[in-house]
Amino acid sequence: MLTVAHMSLQAAGTASPAEATQSRIGRRRPRDETRPSADAAYYSVSDVAERLRVTPRTVYELLASGQLRSVRIRRASGRLGVHRIPSDYLAEYEAQLRADA
Repeated sequence: MLTVAHMSLQAAGTASPAEATQSRIGRRRPRDETRPSADAAYYSVSDVAERLRVTPRTVYELLASGQLRSVRIRRASGRLGVHRIPSDYLAEYEAQLRADA
């Protein structure tokens, strides 16, 4: 049975919801395969904001743009939870800031 959402996808030229999902997946940023070191400390967004003397919103914008990397900690329900920024990634970002200055 087709739902209204399925019919609107077909009317828009998309054959199925699976294809629509695939097109969204294709737009994701490539995953960075480098991992933080095992002994890295993990900072919250507010900790990083305080350290960089910016607002938490600015930190979220840096994360969204890919300028600052993070690790996502999942909730027990499996949904995405919070960002944690390993000390390695923060040091890398700070070094880039110094190089650009």
